[in-house]
Amino acid sequence: MIDPTGLSDATAGLAEQLRKSNVTIPAGHVYRVSALNVPRGRTIAGPGTLLIADRAERGVRLDSGATLTGVSVRGGPGFAGSGVAIELTERGAGCRVEACDIALEGAGLHCIYAERGGTDHVVRGNTIVARAASYGVLQISGRRALVEGNTVKGPNSGLYAFHLADSLIRDNTTRGGIVGIGILMRRDLAPSLTTGNVILGNTVLDAREESISLDCTGDQPNGWAENPNCPIATVRRASSPNVRQHAIDIAEPVPYGWAERDWYVIVLSGAAAGQVAAVEGSPRQGLVVSRAGGDFADLLKPGDKLLISRPFLGNRIVGNTVAPGPTGWGIRLYGSAWHNVVTGNTVTAITPCISVSSIVGPLGVPGRFGAQCWSGFNRVVENTVIQPKGAGSAKWAPIFDEIYGDGRWQDTPHVPAAYRHHRNVYRGNVIESGRGILIQGTSATVDGNRLAGGAGIELLGAIDARIGRNVNAAGPVRPKDLGGSMGTGPLPPF
Repeated sequence: MIDPTGLSDATAGLAEQLRKSNVTIPAGHVYRVSALNVPRGRTIAGPGTLLIADRAERGVRLDSGATLTGVSVRGGPGFAGSGVAIELTERGAGCRVEACDIALEGAGLHCIYAERGGTDHVVRGNTIVARAASYGVLQISGRRALVEGNTVKGPNSGLYAFHLADSLIRDNTTRGGIVGIGILMRRDLAPSLTTGNVILGNTVLDAREESISLDCTGDQPNGWAENPNCPIATVRRASSPNVRQHAIDIAEPVPYGWAERDWYVIVLSGAAAGQVAAVEGSPRQGLVVSRAGGDFADLLKPGDKLLISRPFLGNRIVGNTVAPGPTGWGIRLYGSAWHNVVTGNTVTAITPCISVSSIVGPLGVPGRFGAQCWSGFNRVVENTVIQPKGAGSAKWAPIFDEIYGDGRWQDTPHVPAAYRHHRNVYRGNVIESGRGILIQGTSATVDGNRLAGGAGIELLGAIDARIGRNVNAAGPVRPKDLGGSMGTGPLPPF
């Protein structure tokens, strides 16, 4: 007999039922659980309540294909420490958490947690509230995940993702927290693929740091995405030894096998600049890369530069409504972001509304450029940004092409050109209020933007900026050099 009052533990009774069939919790019934495992393909359905026992490491764990639907999940003040309310199995597939009402009183680590390695998980239509959660209220990982229509609230963090690829985060609402929606890089937890994701149509409110972010530091001070042995390589020669691979000899002496797990090559200079290929091997003094990224070996010349990285690659941030708290940024691509698209978003912030950043040195260590996370070939197009007057609005431009070096963005005109990000595009944006657009990178394109009032285009240490026709209330805008900028270049083809 399972106690329906929540006064005694129901884990063993529920486990026995789940071995035989699915389980429905009737309205008004409360089942107290600790580390309840839902077997493969089984379902627990509401409308009743699962109460997580005090001091439980986790409440419910879903095996592949298991479902939790329409259930109220509660955790009292005693659910604390490293607790996970609902865990989706590592390397599992097709777990579903749908239409649940989840509320934690204690300092549990996560409300919903999907470990890396899973595929095809669905987290949809849930209300998730953590009043004291110490980390991501909802953390999702794996491939082809669907996170849709959830309402997420918490004082510390909202929706986090590690190791996420080819997934859709759509129509969610987050309120409060350190980060609203964040995809983070963790170099120490390979595989670290963060490619091909779509963040679409979400409403992200009152975040204290970034509202939507691709963050290469992975919330750890040395979590750099670039290869520590050889972040930038110099081409000596290149060939295509077979129909599916390129072989690239490089000049730098590096350890054998230094780039064989989940690394990408991004061509930084020369005729093949912008091409990307997955690393498939690293014999001594060289790289073997996939030809799936393009047949570019014959375009590489001696001296061309390659970035070796685990990048945020080919992600799209589309049609979101963003309004952070007074200290929060809007949408931020924070290092090692390549070929991503930010479009159709509406962002209101007194700090930068949209920023694309490269990190060129250890934070707070002046004069060092040994640990870097570059960004390039990103497109920030047709967004609407609003920067109300406030404590940060005089300091920050609402659209910011940022080089973060020596721990302070203001002092970056002296950062060497080799350590700057490349060829980001800012086109067709509407800046309803605020300073305008600030460019610090190399060969950025700024074209077709409409700026309010006297807002303008500012260059701070920018190199070879490509400035097209941008207008404000007074007419066409000429860029203003704030210091250290060098040269301009022609606009690239549309």
